[in-house]
Amino acid sequence: MESRAEIVIVGGGIGGMSLASALARDGKAVTVLEASSEYEDRVRGESLMPWGVAEAEVLGVLHTLLEADARISETWVHYDSLLAGFTQSPPP
Repeated sequence: MESRAEIVIVGGGIGGMSLASALARDGKAVTVLEASSEYEDRVRGESLMPWGVAEAEVLGVLHTLLEADARISETWVHYDSLLAGFTQSPPP
């Protein structure tokens, strides 16, 4: 059986499946690739870096993400265990 997808998402976690769902509701042909055969109850991939947002715009899916309640942060807060604290920086 031959299958064609407009968009392939690697990772079927919360972020990947939420993105796939939003894109499918917007009429996109989506395929999700997931290595695990069982769902692991842990969060990973819950953010999109600035270059990912730019790429989503180029791909024409940024509007779909924003309509699905995605948010663009004005700042990025990062915890670095080597620095033993939080650092905050504006987006590039």
